[in-house]
Amino acid sequence: MINFFRKIRKQLANENKFQRYFRYALGEIILVVLGILIALQINNWNEHRKISLQFKLAVEQIYNDIEVESQWLNNLMQTSYHQVDLIDLLLENPDSISNEKLPYVIFYIDTGADLSNLRNSQSISLSSNLDFNLGNLEQINVAKQIKSFIENRLWKNHAKENLIAPLLYEEGIPVPNIVLGFTEFNDFKNVDTSFFKPEEVSKIRSLIKTKKIKTALRTLKADRIKIAQGDLRNSIDDAKSVLKIIKDYYPKIRLLYSNVGIIGTAINGYDDVGASSTPLTLTDSENSIWEIDLQLKDGTVKFRCRDSWNQNWGGITFPNGDAIYFWEDIPVKKGNYHIILNLSEKSYQFIKQD
Repeated sequence: MINFFRKIRKQLANENKFQRYFRYALGEIILVVLGILIALQINNWNEHRKISLQFKLAVEQIYNDIEVESQWLNNLMQTSYHQVDLIDLLLENPDSISNEKLPYVIFYIDTGADLSNLRNSQSISLSSNLDFNLGNLEQINVAKQIKSFIENRLWKNHAKENLIAPLLYEEGIPVPNIVLGFTEFNDFKNVDTSFFKPEEVSKIRSLIKTKKIKTALRTLKADRIKIAQGDLRNSIDDAKSVLKIIKDYYPKIRLLYSNVGIIGTAINGYDDVGASSTPLTLTDSENSIWEIDLQLKDGTVKFRCRDSWNQNWGGITFPNGDAIYFWEDIPVKKGNYHIILNLSEKSYQFIKQD
């Protein structure tokens, strides 16, 4: 092709057709410039496409991290409300709490939720290094909203705690190991009933009726309500808002849960008897809906991923309810059921079959 153009230029020059020669040369220069511009445009388009793809991959991971964090926030909000209920019981009718549970209830409501422990280091790293196209306003807005959520000052807050434990410790009462989201499960049935001596429980019953302990209880109640209705509620709403913005930008984004199963005494038992999860079938990948037909006994169940407790959901109502992250075992009744777990809506259904 280059030789062809060279021959034309040579022919025009030999024929002394300089005007046509310059016109032709100018046209050739224009074609070359256009070719370069087109090549640059294609290269820019490829670079923008590459950045957009990388942006979506990073945002998908952040989306899932925020999704999990929002579930932890909901778990802590439910826990805070549960603590408020127990504080009311301690203030109004402490004698209704059994000796086995009383010490653990006291130390449980004294344990505060720490929001700063929820931050996912991977999402923080991804959000701070998000590479986006500078001319893409949608990407700029998504990145801005993610950063705003990650840097929310509420993440630095934590509830008041240890207002009661030091007072009891001074009276010779030992402090048990309390884990929010586990100690209180199944109405404190998982606790070590042999940890406290009868005389220690008797002393606790006397102490909780003192002005000093009652003042601490009222202070904790106010703090738990503030945490639940303020910090946690606002953070949950903020998470939902960011998730919607990401979903609007990237409608095909998915929740990356895998190998979801169901386990419990209503099937073959839990891990303590060597049982494994019964796998559910993913019927809607876009909305992360999992289903199964199963014959159940009277008992309890929970949903979990990868036959592990690293990600699990429980609830307190049957046959329908909210699937709450790391929550109570779900009570179920004997029967043949079509079970639906919707991880987008965080809900479950047990539909009884004839």
